[in-house]
Amino acid sequence: METIDSTNIKKLLSDFAKEIKSKDLNQETENQIIENYIQKIYDASSNLQNLLAKQIGFYYWEYDIKNKIMHAPFKSLSFPEMPSYLENYPKSFLDKDFIHTTTKQKYLDLHTKVSKGAKEAETIVRLNSRFSTEDSFYVKYTTQFNEKGEPYKAIGTAHKL
Repeated sequence: METIDSTNIKKLLSDFAKEIKSKDLNQETENQIIENYIQKIYDASSNLQNLLAKQIGFYYWEYDIKNKIMHAPFKSLSFPEMPSYLENYPKSFLDKDFIHTTTKQKYLDLHTKVSKGAKEAETIVRLNSRFSTEDSFYVKYTTQFNEKGEPYKAIGTAHKL
């Protein structure tokens, strides 16, 4: 995909509006066009976010609290061993031995706080040196809540210290 910035996203929206207006479409075809443009805009936005994250050594991921799933939207170039999708998270992550034994409990405690409804939670963890030349990372979660006020997802971020 080409380099993406706000101008490209505006062009995608403009193209979308022209395509919808220029045709006599049935609902199914219109829905397909809408889904196609939504995906293009999502991809464009994700590509830009990923580029920025890689440039500053910043990582982010989503944690599905109820289903215990972690999904990172891109593969880390500086930490290629890091999976972009994990089930049974955070246990499966800890089982891979990424986190140094001295900070594993802090990492678990972080997830416990989030699952119990903390709006934000943060800690500093050390990675095992075989995975990264940068040992310490600041990790923070911001929790999202459903209409019942229950935590359902947390956005995780980490950066090298």
